[in-house]
Amino acid sequence: MLYFYGFSIVLFLFLYINTISYNYIEGDDACSILYHLCGRNLDIQQPYAEYNSGFDYLLSFVENKESELLFFSINISFLSGLIIYQLIGYFLSLIFEVNNKFVIFLCLIPFIIPEFIFINLFMNTTNLGFLFALLSLIFYWKYITNYKSKHLLFSILFIAIAIPFRWSIIIFYPIFISFYFFKNRDNTINYRKLFQITTIHFLISFAIGLLLINITGYNINDFINTMLWGNNYMENAQRSKLHLISSAMSFFTFPFVILVIFGLLYLKKQIIGLTVNKIIFLFIGIIPFLILGFFPSLKYLVSLIPIFLLLAFWGFNLILLYKWSRYIFFSSILSIWFIGIKISTDSLTFGDGFYQKESLKIDKNYKFKYNVDERIRIDKIYLDFDGGFYMPTPEGPRPLFGYFHVIFGNLWKNNFDRISKNESKIVDDIIKNKDKKIIQLKPHEFIQCKLINKGFLPNKPFIYNSKNKEYYREFINKKDTIRLLSVPYGVEKEKFIEEFINKNTKTYFVSYSSNFIIYTLLKCPNTTFINANTIYKN
Repeated sequence: MLYFYGFSIVLFLFLYINTISYNYIEGDDACSILYHLCGRNLDIQQPYAEYNSGFDYLLSFVENKESELLFFSINISFLSGLIIYQLIGYFLSLIFEVNNKFVIFLCLIPFIIPEFIFINLFMNTTNLGFLFALLSLIFYWKYITNYKSKHLLFSILFIAIAIPFRWSIIIFYPIFISFYFFKNRDNTINYRKLFQITTIHFLISFAIGLLLINITGYNINDFINTMLWGNNYMENAQRSKLHLISSAMSFFTFPFVILVIFGLLYLKKQIIGLTVNKIIFLFIGIIPFLILGFFPSLKYLVSLIPIFLLLAFWGFNLILLYKWSRYIFFSSILSIWFIGIKISTDSLTFGDGFYQKESLKIDKNYKFKYNVDERIRIDKIYLDFDGGFYMPTPEGPRPLFGYFHVIFGNLWKNNFDRISKNESKIVDDIIKNKDKKIIQLKPHEFIQCKLINKGFLPNKPFIYNSKNKEYYREFINKKDTIRLLSVPYGVEKEKFIEEFINKNTKTYFVSYSSNFIIYTLLKCPNTTFINANTIYKN
């Protein structure tokens, strides 16, 4: 195991030096930082989400400066990722024999599932919750192995600590029951004992978790309302096929899917058939997703990671038995890491590879559609030894394969450094030239954080002026005031932007949706494409 721990440290050290970008990645991070930059004043700025209350509470101990908050947030998420990787290895070592084959499998995990790397490259509150949940599972496993009370106590404590960092981590609870069945997979289950352990473990840890949530500023009603909102959101959210695919590609990779399939075969054939306990072990963990809905992203499926990796290791054992399966498996790893799939299209402001466009050829037949499946027009698909097509996801962009070039070839870091630099240029321009305006599709926090970093502070939230139909927020320093405009809620956004841009001059329009950028360029004369997220009207 020392080789594995050494490898994990070397890998993450290289990522820290070469890949980490201290910039905002996907919007949620900027929203969280903005809340703290506004002095954690709820009258001025709401936090990103109640369900991250533990992370916000942690940030309240950090100096209230953008650079300090970003540095701490990204580093604590990155360090948590390293510890999670090592804890996964340690947990699996409690179950399987530690040999060369086992250590090789552990070292391959980030290359089989690149999302294990990506989720650590930005501020990720889920990481801290997952870290403590894994610690809880490790001690739970030790408890059902030797029934020492101290192990149950530690398990209770760690899952309780996990809850405030990501309230939805409560979906991890069925995993404890799953592994009780797995531990006793070939024995008769003592259901009375299982009920006693589960009741004590859940009730005490959940009560402590709610107490910790209360310390962070929320109560049980907030918890219930947030959980109900999350369930409704998952049910009602519109998901395009491309959106689902882009979120899944770096998690459910070809080699990972191959391992899971072979793992199920191994579970059935090599371990004397599928007993009832083994079926229950697999089924219980997925129960929350049958109720809440399923989204193919590692962030939403952290509770299934221990089960997936068990199956993956069984599959790894089976694959190594045959020359043809070894060839397919290792070839698939090399392929997704070194060969990217590029897509040429005029209907998006990014691509063909992992980059945002600096110039744009407009498709005059472009039709405005909210669902990307209905508006994308693909001209060409081709392979290249480079980062693959730039696919936006809720957790930042992912390449369509070619992971080596993105992660180790500086494409990730360069992309976000360039975006941050472009945003800073816009902010500097509107500060210098008072006659210039800026309107955003939404009250994006990226620009707001940049303004605060330049010494302009808001004293109110966004305000709607019904007389002139402006939705705005003012940022003030000692001498000047900058008004940041946004599209009001409840209007037809594309029509509002079209009318506003055509009526005004010297105006920046910022949108992190290709749809609105291309539509506005087509409908508004004298507009110039600045970058993938910005156009300017002279």
